[in-house]
Order: sequence, then structure tokens, then C-alpha cells
Amino acid sequence: MTQIHDFELEVHRHSDGSIDFDHYRSRAAALRGAALRDASTLRSTFKFVTILAMAITGVVLVANVPAPVIEASCRHCTRSLVPVDEPPAATHIASFPRSSRAE
Repeated sequence: MTQIHDFELEVHRHSDGSIDFDHYRSRAAALRGAALRDASTLRSTFKFVTILAMAITGVVLVANVPAPVIEASCRHCTRSLVPVDEPPAATHIASFPRSSRAE
């Protein structure tokens, strides 16, 4: 037959033998305070990590946006699209022969 061994907990008692509830209340209050501090720390850490992740995501999204392009208006240019940030050369039109319509 299996015997169940009873185990005894160490219970804080007063000198008259009654349970010392004040001891357990003070321990519970200390544990609750520690839990609230830990929760506050975790909450602020979570906010920081969330803001950091959003900032990194924003930087990555802005970095991956393609440059706006406009269509080249010069009929002599060989490229059909010219990026906006690339200025056209000042002399590229002057190098082509002019056809005079007055002739």
C-alpha cells in the first residue's frame, strides 16, 4: 500500500501559538511592490522597443522608395526616362545639327 507522507510547512507563529498574519501580509506587500516595479519596467521597455522598431521600419521604407522619374522631353535623348535628381547636360542639345525650316 502506498503511504502518503504529509509534509509540514514552516508557519510563522506568535509566542502564544497563533499564526503571524502580519508577517505574511508584509511579505505579500513586498512581493506585490516588486511585481509592480517589474511590470512598469517591462512596460517602458516594450514601449521603447516598439518605437525603435517603428523608426527602423520607417527608415527602411523611406530608403526603399524609388526616385521619381519624369519622361525626357528631348527628342534627341536616347533614354526614355531621366531621374529628377540627374540634371541634363547643358551642351547635349547644342551638339545636334539644327534643321532650319526657313530654308
